[in-house]
Amino acid sequence: MNLNDVVEYVVVHGVTMPKKQVSEVAHAVLNAISELAVNAPVRTPIGTFKLVLQPEKQLKNNLAGGKIVTVPARSRLKFKPKIRR
Repeated sequence: MNLNDVVEYVVVHGVTMPKKQVSEVAHAVLNAISELAVNAPVRTPIGTFKLVLQPEKQLKNNLAGGKIVTVPARSRLKFKPKIRR
């Protein structure tokens, strides 16, 4: 499932807005979460979004004859779902 599937579901089952508007709202919410997570974890009713730094790592490229390549460090957004009780 991707964002387009979610947008389609919301249009069919949720709101009476055009698909383009629902898509714009979804993208705006995800962009806001990404920007806000830089400073602190973002807590939502469905879970928490947190920015995590992945360190640089060395991998073996089997397609290039086993040559070792370096994958640079990067940050990514991690989601931890809220546990329902």
